[in-house]
Amino acid sequence: MYQMAAYCRLSKEDAEDGVSESIENQIKLIREYVRRTDDLNLADIYIDDGCSGLYFENRPEFQRMMRDIYDGRIGGVITKDISRLGREHIETSNYIERVFPSLGIRYIAILDGVDSVSGRNEELAQFKTLFNDMYSRDISRKIRGALSVQKRRGQFVSGFAPYGYVKDPDDRHRFLVDEEAAEVVRHIFHLYQEGYSKNGIARKLNQEKILAPSEYKRKVLGLKYVNALEKAETKGWSYSTVNMILKNRVYTGAMVQHKSEKNHIDR
Repeated sequence: MYQMAAYCRLSKEDAEDGVSESIENQIKLIREYVRRTDDLNLADIYIDDGCSGLYFENRPEFQRMMRDIYDGRIGGVITKDISRLGREHIETSNYIERVFPSLGIRYIAILDGVDSVSGRNEELAQFKTLFNDMYSRDISRKIRGALSVQKRRGQFVSGFAPYGYVKDPDDRHRFLVDEEAAEVVRHIFHLYQEGYSKNGIARKLNQEKILAPSEYKRKVLGLKYVNALEKAETKGWSYSTVNMILKNRVYTGAMVQHKSEKNHIDR
């Protein structure tokens, strides 16, 4: 009797495709398959919801499953299809053809008809991993293309509006002036024109008990805002916050986007 790990994965883009790829649908399909197969027992279910199919190391539940495999708790892995295991050709093929066999792990992809014990559809598995990889990269190119068109039109495509602005509730690509924060921005520029240093401006704003941008977005605007550059032990205004505002061309009416680019495909 094989003690099987049911592995289910859903990326953000998969979720937008509809319920056919939903976690619930994957679990239901796997449970039914195991129930109808005499030599399988479902030992545990591992779910990576909202995780890319290209990066195995960034999936916490996949890593937990691998630890259980190395500990001898799991004797096989079952997925709805190969794309749920992964969408990157080389790494996914490596798990199917090398890692799992070397550990004595049975792999089943239900809808693709793949079962490593019977050797069914091994050639199809190789083709499917390549196809899934090509599909992911095609989707990524289309997304980047759509975003580029929006940027050329002057539409804002990032998550949060800059401090001093809020997104128009009727058009999320357009800014409206947030008068309360905008007054602080004007105050900063006036102080700088009067000869205050950036550190001096930060000290003055802290003395005036004015909320720093990150705190303002969370406490006043009620946004679930997280600044990756914000230090947990540091609160209030700082040199870097003031400097960022003084150098941001958005306060001159310009829309500046796509200042950097990162190779990333989220499928």
